[in-house]
Amino acid sequence: MGRAGFAFRIDTALAPHEAWRRVVDVSAHGEVVPFTTGHGPAPEDAVVGSRYVARTRLGPLGFDDVMVVREIEAGRRVVFEKVGRLLGGVVTVEITPVRRAAGPDGERGLDGGAQVVWAQSITLPWVPVRLRPVAAVVTCAAAPAIGAGYRRVVTKLLDPHR
Repeated sequence: MGRAGFAFRIDTALAPHEAWRRVVDVSAHGEVVPFTTGHGPAPEDAVVGSRYVARTRLGPLGFDDVMVVREIEAGRRVVFEKVGRLLGGVVTVEITPVRRAAGPDGERGLDGGAQVVWAQSITLPWVPVRLRPVAAVVTCAAAPAIGAGYRRVVTKLLDPHR
């Protein structure tokens, strides 16, 4: 059975450094994800081993989505491992400058914005080993809807008018 997950690409008019700042700033995610607050280092301070926590809470119920940076190339690529009790998996975010079309003088530049690629696997670490095949079927079936939700969040984060 394949691993549950999803991936998407978003093109933005934002400069790559601004796209990076917005996507890696977990505290900003709380501004666009209901009932969620995020904590962790500022994007420019992120290093391998940095720990981020996105806390989702509705009344007395809540959970922490705990993520640790496993790889980072500041401004370009980051790999988070989700290490919480409820959610597991790996999130890889890559940001690439977009070249603008050649102008009348034939010159091309890098001020055409950025392309953000988000790829994420999904695991449920709390599921007992004997039930993991069932959990894999459920997460594979749910992955498109979960991916659509993440895509909406990242699209909002990258909105140049935000």
